[in-house]
Amino acid sequence: MAQRTGPRFIPRRTRLVALALVLCAQTLFFAITVKRPIQVEGDNERYEQGGWNLAAGRGYSLPLTGYGGTNDPEIYGWVCTRHPSACAPDGTHPTAIYLPGYPVLVGAVYSLTGRSLLALCLTNLALLWGLFVLFEQMAARFLDRRGYWFVMVVSCTYPFLARQATYIMSDHFYVVLWLAAFAAFMLLRPGPWRGAAFGGLISVATLVRPYGLFVFPLIWGLALVWRAMRLSAREWIAGACAFVLPFAIWTARNEHWYGRFLPLTTGGAGALLYQSSLEWEVNLSDPAVGSAWYSETTAKYGDIMSRRASQLETAEALRRIDAHPWRFAAQMAYRVPRLWISTTTRYWILPVLYLGTLLGLGLAGAWTVRRDPRFYPLMIAIAVNWACLLPLPGEARRTLPLRLPMLLLAGTFVGPILERYASSRPRLAAHDPAPMA
Repeated sequence: MAQRTGPRFIPRRTRLVALALVLCAQTLFFAITVKRPIQVEGDNERYEQGGWNLAAGRGYSLPLTGYGGTNDPEIYGWVCTRHPSACAPDGTHPTAIYLPGYPVLVGAVYSLTGRSLLALCLTNLALLWGLFVLFEQMAARFLDRRGYWFVMVVSCTYPFLARQATYIMSDHFYVVLWLAAFAAFMLLRPGPWRGAAFGGLISVATLVRPYGLFVFPLIWGLALVWRAMRLSAREWIAGACAFVLPFAIWTARNEHWYGRFLPLTTGGAGALLYQSSLEWEVNLSDPAVGSAWYSETTAKYGDIMSRRASQLETAEALRRIDAHPWRFAAQMAYRVPRLWISTTTRYWILPVLYLGTLLGLGLAGAWTVRRDPRFYPLMIAIAVNWACLLPLPGEARRTLPLRLPMLLLAGTFVGPILERYASSRPRLAAHDPAPMA
């Protein structure tokens, strides 16, 4: 018998009610967790300042020193040597310390509203609504009725994505673009427009956060995916061109300012890899320890995000990993539950049970659909993202792009179980002996 999944098995009115409940719940979570007044925290000042400079017509630029500055004289020298007029008296110069995706969004909002953190926050709320609209579309297409209701009920009790949306940070924008790319690939009809939508969205997402850098080439290069998704030569070419174009524009811009081939940033992941190589000796999550480490590392290498410091940190991290490979491997294994399950609360057992159960159900769902080609691109992307995250230290927010896809997989496992249970109840009732008079 054919599997009873897809929108025709879930009435449209039912879907609208379910989506309205989810959006109301997510809006409530957002309203409860948003900080008042809205603030830009830590190094996210660079995103906000870069976006404001874009809106003000100064291009994607940052000051050399001060709060939110690049603090990288080497890159400043590259620009000023080639383009002296681009170096402002206050040290502001074209930057590539961070990827441009989120500053471009900030600049677009500021060009309409002026410099308003409230406007950025409300933009994030709108993106949150769009995220769950896309998720609902995917759930209705790929889950049976009971699996659909399972994931929608869980969405009404899931505050973590809404909480992240309250921050002026790039993570939330990346989550939305990442899911939008796979929604386009899995929901649209095969053809060049589907390929272009997928390639373009993945490319822009990667220019927000680099974790998806290897996702598109791997998916687009596997013949297994071509057959599963009915990928034609025209669609393949359209997707490849759409993926390459944003990178080509960004790389050409960097070649102009710096005279070097820089497809991503001027820095790198050196600081993160160095932190990762210290985890078995130092608890950097302790604020006092982390502050001391930052001061010592800055004194030793310079600003930890500068190009030179990143190179030195990478070399030191690789030396430590080579000396302690098994410790590093153990840390990576431990990082899976630590990244997925937040315990920063005195009621830590609740998120452990809740998030741990959802992780287990998602893995069970992946096993359930392992032979369903419709899910191959999504499962490949999940695996690649995990592979990129595990070598680096991180916070649970870095796994947020994986939360809804894993919930979708959980629905493929839970739905049939609930269906079998519901079907068995009439039979059990029929076998019950009649009550004696």
